[in-house]
Amino acid sequence: MLMEKLRSLPLYRVLCVVVGLVFAITGISKAINPAAFLEQLSSYQMVPIRLLAITALLVILIELTLGALLLLKRWTQSALILTGLMTVAFLIVIAWAWQRGLQIDCGCLIGVSERVGPGALIRDSVLLAVIVWAWIAGRREQSRERA
Repeated sequence: MLMEKLRSLPLYRVLCVVVGLVFAITGISKAINPAAFLEQLSSYQMVPIRLLAITALLVILIELTLGALLLLKRWTQSALILTGLMTVAFLIVIAWAWQRGLQIDCGCLIGVSERVGPGALIRDSVLLAVIVWAWIAGRREQSRERA
């Protein structure tokens, strides 16, 4: 039943649901255990201690908001651009930490231990490719609707 529904959806919609779920789930995992997220964010040694809590809160709120926008089909093209920019930021931060030799969890999904390094970089690169693919598919769908 679920597979039939997914097959009937345009590729653009399926990709938006996938990206929306990724962002919603990661945001929820951080919101459920904010202390663990604060600790992981702190381990990157990039954010001054006095800005740590507000940075963590903003990341959680942005992830939850973007996930919800994509799942609810609201401003999807804009949400895809913003998820892409966030994913690029995550890639830069993970690469920076790995290059510095930090042996820390990436903090991507609270409760799941994954070190910064090639695995996290590949995963986020694949996510970025899916986001770009969804954005392109959405642009094509909008062009067809206008024609």
